[in-house]
Amino acid sequence: MVVVASQGVISYAVQFPGEPTISGGYLPPADGALTNYIPAMYVVMIVKPGGPYTFNQMMHIVLAHLAIFSPGASLPDREAMVQGVQNLALIQSGYHYNLAGELRPVPPEHVQGRTLPPRPFLVQDKKGETLATLQFLSWQDGGVILLRGKLPLEGLIVFLGGPALKKAGIIKREGLQLSHVLPITEQNFREMLQRIQRQTNMNVRSEPGKVIVQKLADEGASSPFMARLFIGVLKLGDTLAGEKQAFEAAYHPLIMTLLEIKTTAKELSDTYADHVTKIAAGSIVQMQGPTIHITESIDRQLAKKVDEFLTTATRSFKDKMQRVTNALRVNIGFLYQKPGSFERGVAALAQVDAPLAAYLREARRWGDALVRARNGLEHGGWQLSRITYTENAGTITASEPTINGQPVTEFVKHMTDRLMYFVEDVTVHCIRSRMPPGTSITEIPLPQRSSEMPMRFRPTLANGGMPLWQIDHHLNAFDES
Repeated sequence: MVVVASQGVISYAVQFPGEPTISGGYLPPADGALTNYIPAMYVVMIVKPGGPYTFNQMMHIVLAHLAIFSPGASLPDREAMVQGVQNLALIQSGYHYNLAGELRPVPPEHVQGRTLPPRPFLVQDKKGETLATLQFLSWQDGGVILLRGKLPLEGLIVFLGGPALKKAGIIKREGLQLSHVLPITEQNFREMLQRIQRQTNMNVRSEPGKVIVQKLADEGASSPFMARLFIGVLKLGDTLAGEKQAFEAAYHPLIMTLLEIKTTAKELSDTYADHVTKIAAGSIVQMQGPTIHITESIDRQLAKKVDEFLTTATRSFKDKMQRVTNALRVNIGFLYQKPGSFERGVAALAQVDAPLAAYLREARRWGDALVRARNGLEHGGWQLSRITYTENAGTITASEPTINGQPVTEFVKHMTDRLMYFVEDVTVHCIRSRMPPGTSITEIPLPQRSSEMPMRFRPTLANGGMPLWQIDHHLNAFDES
């Protein structure tokens, strides 16, 4: 345990499989304690912001240690030490024991959320009443059996037989029972179920419900979009406590629309690039004397994609983003008002949140260009011009349509990047303003982000932790920062 006076505590805690929260502090076992059994538990490094109550948090752990290793000593009530103290922990990393009793990092494939949870098996009596459910959890070089229900797990583990029983034992938690870490595979677990079925008056069958897995996008957690805007922001939202539900209800429609925008932008760019490639190859060009025939037209496709893009992007920028910030109790409505109202609103915001006010001034610039293009399309009679073609010494060249004087593919790419940055930056900034006292957000340097899930942010201590992130506008592409 590392204690920084008036700042916080860095220590280790225990979380049991099947439980959503940390169960309590972790004290290293005595020498030889893991010789006969290996507990099924995660050991996680945590950082607890303590502020003026850091001493209380330290004594809470010290008193637990004294109670175990100095039995009979007269000690103060350890729970009284932390009565009324904020109980918040930031998890930094996770470990669990292998069969040799060595504490090792949790493998990436075992991290919660990386895979679908294992399907449970039902243990039922002859009348069809479910007495318990059993699940197999892969664990370093062994496995763990998790039971929920009224049957004792001790009575079922005996059906494993063989060497597995030498280290068999049970950890009982509220609503569930866990075996110790056993030298078994999933095949051994299934053989145990077959023996229960054959040798008892109970029936074992797989849980009848169906899991429906629906494709969300053509990219996974390794893409910056999914890691940062989807997984990363929602994980930060877990710190919101009572406001989490309202935030997620507003954020989910926004992120789904961003997926549509991203897809539309790519389809538009791919359509035009494919057309230009065909022009260069001559596959859609026919020369008949002085007349040049282009046998493929994509003007209607481009116009339709531009219409879809401008509509959904503007709706996300104005309407859906406001719902997110309102859920986080930050009002940015002035951003979308006339110049006078905007100036008054941003000046008032600068008095209480200067970084956000400066960021919104920059957002106003590109946001106005986006809204003007959409309004021109819907109300001003503007429409995307057709592709024009020129011939020079037998070479045909296509001239790309423009929006606001910018080639359409560049305009769409630029606006997509600006919008994704805007959603990420403003949402994270607003989440930080609602986080518990003593906590804040740090930005993970680009070289240090995981290739499997390159999230940009993580929680940290407000004082004495990692460098604190501050909102600032960007000029580069979204995937480059």
